[in-house]
Amino acid sequence: MGLSKAERRLISLGTREILDRLNFNRDIAREINSKNARRAKIGDHFRQRILKRAFNTVGLDYGVILQRQSKEFESTLKDLETFNARMEAHSKRVSQRHQQLFKRLRKAKMMWHSGSVNIPPGPAPGPIQPTLVGYIPTPTHFDLQDMGTPQNATITVIETGANRGTFLQFDWSTRVVDQWNPFITATFNYLWTPPQDGSMGIFSLAAYNGVHYWAFSPTCGYPPFLDVSFDSSITIQQIDSFGHVFTEMSPVSGGIHDGHEGGCLPDSGHKAYDFIDYLQTQSPFLVEKNVPVMITITITGDCAGLMGVAGELNFSTKSGPITQAIALPGILFGFTPS
Repeated sequence: MGLSKAERRLISLGTREILDRLNFNRDIAREINSKNARRAKIGDHFRQRILKRAFNTVGLDYGVILQRQSKEFESTLKDLETFNARMEAHSKRVSQRHQQLFKRLRKAKMMWHSGSVNIPPGPAPGPIQPTLVGYIPTPTHFDLQDMGTPQNATITVIETGANRGTFLQFDWSTRVVDQWNPFITATFNYLWTPPQDGSMGIFSLAAYNGVHYWAFSPTCGYPPFLDVSFDSSITIQQIDSFGHVFTEMSPVSGGIHDGHEGGCLPDSGHKAYDFIDYLQTQSPFLVEKNVPVMITITITGDCAGLMGVAGELNFSTKSGPITQAIALPGILFGFTPS
């Protein structure tokens, strides 16, 4: 069944507003990082020339030192590969835990309740008095902007079976570059039309299950670094009968915020991500009857690497059932007629 004109308009206008609010600061940060990277590259090349002259002056071959550093770096990468099997097995256990949580959310599907109810699971939303508790399992529409390295992000929707959900997958990797700055923005739009005027509360979660490794080539010049930043948010919107887009957006939640920096000695690490972002708005959202409401989950993320870094951020499953991914189980909402 196709979307109505009102639904298409809500998706277009609503998503545009969400991305403007979420990406404005990120876009500026990306521009600044790019300019800083160019300055750092110029400065590092200048320092390398000075070091080479200084070593040559005292009769030392600077090229031999660089070759030794390169061998140490390759050895570090081989050591990191020995953890891959353990990381993959861990991701499967994480996926099982997340699916158990998803099942709890799905149990609330279309429950009628006359009294107070706490929406499961997790820390949030507190008691409400809904006439209807509804569940929307999969997005009506989704969109993906992938500027990864490589560009391989996918969104998969599985509607039946034990591994149900919506899964964002990607695998970014780099080897010893002057600058690395992949980023991603994914929006997942869930639509529902209220039968009466009233108010809504919404709740969902984003389950992160992935792995990350990093390694720095030793250098006593400009220190290499690698930053990873991912955020989750939820928004509810409706265009009223006068054509105004009303929006209630949750605070940006949890996500990933990791930073690593190299130096004169080799440095590396391996990390598994296993956490849940609980997503909800802070107050009831007033809605008009027979006018579509859009609930949007947005995942935004960046990597920023500079000056001789190898790294990977992997939220993908190579074969079999999906395990490593950023997974969404659907939307739970409460509706109270006015």
